[in-house]
Amino acid sequence: MDDKAVEASAARSALLQVIAELREFVQALQERPDIDVQVAQIGDPAEEAEVEQVRELHTELADFYAQMNGIHVEWLGKGWDAYGCLRIPNLSTYTVFTGEDDSGMGFGEEYEAMLLDEVTAEGNTWIVRKLDDHDDVRLIFASSGEGEEGVVPAESIAAYLRRAMDNGFCEWWPQCFMKHEYVTYEHFEDAITQFRAGAKAPVAIEKGTRVTFLCFSEGGRGTVVDTRRVPEPNAETEYFGTELAEVELDVGSRAWIPFRFLSGLDQPDGYERLREQDLSAGDELGTGNDFVAIESRMCSGIASARSHFAQLDNATSAPSDRLVCARESQ
Repeated sequence: MDDKAVEASAARSALLQVIAELREFVQALQERPDIDVQVAQIGDPAEEAEVEQVRELHTELADFYAQMNGIHVEWLGKGWDAYGCLRIPNLSTYTVFTGEDDSGMGFGEEYEAMLLDEVTAEGNTWIVRKLDDHDDVRLIFASSGEGEEGVVPAESIAAYLRRAMDNGFCEWWPQCFMKHEYVTYEHFEDAITQFRAGAKAPVAIEKGTRVTFLCFSEGGRGTVVDTRRVPEPNAETEYFGTELAEVELDVGSRAWIPFRFLSGLDQPDGYERLREQDLSAGDELGTGNDFVAIESRMCSGIASARSHFAQLDNATSAPSDRLVCARESQ
């Protein structure tokens, strides 16, 4: 067996080991009391003929699909503000390398790319190779149109999956714990740090509790000012639950939100620390760090968070017939 064959065999063995670890990792996620796994879909092995077609494009990816035809896992934190996602698509007609005109990622005209993992809505991981040298292959995480400024999260798919697990699939993990000149990922780094610390009991939702909430694609933060329990369960409470909290939202309004959509915060993260800073004084503005802080503050949800929940008219009661969550189509 020549050196290249030995190397390929070792790479395949490493990938098989990581895939076994990945299955165990997803099971462990589902058992953590501080995590709500919303999606956990692990594909069966792909058809051999399809695998061999992929092998002509990328050997390690073919070895992955031979064991698992795609994987989609998404989770939310219970009692802490965190979200994680690993989404390697199933084999399809889109499992091909495409040029710059099709990907629109900005890797350059001399490169072609194939999607590997949809980490976030704004940033994905791609397999990128040179048009005239298919041995020149890299994994690159980048936002749309910013391929040339992307980062290399790992040297192989096996190493990538292991790093993804180590970071809990948390959003933007490939960009975390790195030096950035104009943006900060402190909020996401806090989530990763807490994920690694292990499970802990959720924070009680009561008056004065700082909470975060998420419904559909947006959410926000606020402080609980009151709580209510629906006295008689009904058809609506089967989904929303019987406990609600009146929340003073950071955006300046109030809303009644079901407990099931709330997570209590027991320690300040990057957002909370920025919230406590006085950024209003004019003489404090103007430096690069100040603008980074302001941008982080906005991106974390102060300016952009809009409640998806219908506000109740009567602030002193929470009647069950007004328990409404706005639908995504509205």
